[in-house]
Amino acid sequence: HAYRADQNALEFTAPSSTSMTVTGFTSSTIRIIDLTDPNAPQSITPAITTASDGTKTAAFTTPAAGAIVSGSTTVTMSAVGGSAPYTYTLALDGTALVSGASATYAWNTATTSNASHRLTLTARDATGATATAARTVTVANTVTAPPAPTPVPTGTLGVAVTQPTAGTTVRGTAWAVVWVNGAQGSRTVTLTLGGRTVGSASSTSGPISLPYDTALSGDGVQMLTASARDASGNSGVSSVSLNVANGATAPTPLPAPTPPPAPTPAALIAAFATPAAGATVSGTTTVTMSATGGTAPHTYTLALDGAPLVSGAAASYAWNTTAASNAAHTLSLTVRDAAGVSSTATRTVTVANTVTSSPSPTGTLRVFVTQPQNGGTVTGTVWPTLWVEGQSGTSNTFTISVNGQVLGSQVTSSRGPVSIPWITTGTANGAVSLSATVRDATGNTGSTTISVSIRN
Repeated sequence: HAYRADQNALEFTAPSSTSMTVTGFTSSTIRIIDLTDPNAPQSITPAITTASDGTKTAAFTTPAAGAIVSGSTTVTMSAVGGSAPYTYTLALDGTALVSGASATYAWNTATTSNASHRLTLTARDATGATATAARTVTVANTVTAPPAPTPVPTGTLGVAVTQPTAGTTVRGTAWAVVWVNGAQGSRTVTLTLGGRTVGSASSTSGPISLPYDTALSGDGVQMLTASARDASGNSGVSSVSLNVANGATAPTPLPAPTPPPAPTPAALIAAFATPAAGATVSGTTTVTMSATGGTAPHTYTLALDGAPLVSGAAASYAWNTTAASNAAHTLSLTVRDAAGVSSTATRTVTVANTVTSSPSPTGTLRVFVTQPQNGGTVTGTVWPTLWVEGQSGTSNTFTISVNGQVLGSQVTSSRGPVSIPWITTGTANGAVSLSATVRDATGNTGSTTISVSIRN
């Protein structure tokens, strides 16, 4: 049955359990009175479904049509007509973002590509009637460029600086570890920092550990360059970018010499109290120095194999022996008194720290990872450095993987060093296995695995 109301009122007769359509009401609030017994009218509550009559509308308030958005953008929605409350369903390019009673939504545009996108709104009222709206906006977030890669080694010799790593902050006397491959006979490594020579050492095998004085360079970002030359004149170069932080922008000149004072009756004598002569040391070892005679106060200058460690009024120094190679080393002490008189002493000790070696390579080829070190910690983007020995042919495929997931490959005729970028933020923090696999042109393979910790 179908009826039309007049002035929001309608009288009709209908049997019970009957469905009918009524039009003409301007409100969805309808009251039904049963007048079967005029002397006892009864209010009844039937099941009422309000049909949509086209007057309900949905709309966007913000962002404006065609707006350019970035970061976190507030989307404001509205609904007019129908029966409250409303349910707002917001979608992006057809994919639902949120649905609920709230008419605002904080949209994180950083999870969306920089391009034109379509927002769609569906508003549903209490009766189930719906209305829709759409708005097109453009997402334009700033994209951060990846960090610059580590400089690629050059020359006929394979040179790799494995300590310090790129981006390290250094100060005072620091130590570098340099690997040289392909050398014939003795090889000499010279370090320059910011264009100034800061250290040099020679050896018949690698790696070569040598100290360098960062105070010879100005503060800020400086390039540490390792230049290697062997007995046959072959050479190679590798560089890493460091942050020098000595608290000065330029090298501090040596103080002008002062005229010697009148001699004092007691002679100045410098000496070591600890460690004992010939002692074997490891970890952090306390070096205790003493001075007798002369004119107080005294200045103690301690050096290791000729490279300064510390200088000042303190007569003790906590020496981190893990920064030195496992071998015999000479500690040198120079004591200067207030009158400018100096005295020296030396002491030879043997450094013997436990060295955590990398796992032995497997396969017919010998594969090595020289950076990062086994047991080391990595952050951000790192460039694992790979080498291979025993290869045949002119095509070697280097592959790195983390916890069994391949990160990248590189095909080259070189045996190394080969650097492949690894964005560590794509892997969860904690200990992981970094594996390197190499296959040569004849199908021979080899691999090795090290353990590193990710800390982002």
